[in-house]
Amino acid sequence: MIRRISHAQFIALCQYVTQEVEKDGGKPVVLAIADEAGDIVYMSHMDNTPPRSGKIASGKAFTAAKMERTTTALLQFCQDSGTTLDAFVIPGMTTMPGGTPIVSKDGEPMGAVGVSGRSAQEDQAMADKCAAFLATL
Repeated sequence: MIRRISHAQFIALCQYVTQEVEKDGGKPVVLAIADEAGDIVYMSHMDNTPPRSGKIASGKAFTAAKMERTTTALLQFCQDSGTTLDAFVIPGMTTMPGGTPIVSKDGEPMGAVGVSGRSAQEDQAMADKCAAFLATL
């Protein structure tokens, strides 16, 4: 059985991210949630996000779910090893920072979150916050 977050958890996450964006005054973001298989099961576009951000956030969530690591960690691995994404033979993956695996309270993988709309570092920081928030639910 594929594990994924619930709709209620996703709504709580959207509220959390909205509060974080209002608090820090930064640019709005798009959230994409992939299940454990990498399929996008939820997406939320905040007002005034660029149209491209949805595809980018989806790619980040997909990659983090498939690789069970952050997209930043995958980028670092590729840079350190000289490996390209082609070596994984999984179309649609990205090394753009902003994707983080979601792990349940009991340590089980539940997919991943992808964030797009800010700088690479800010997207990754927000994705990490999202995964940490979901682990508390």
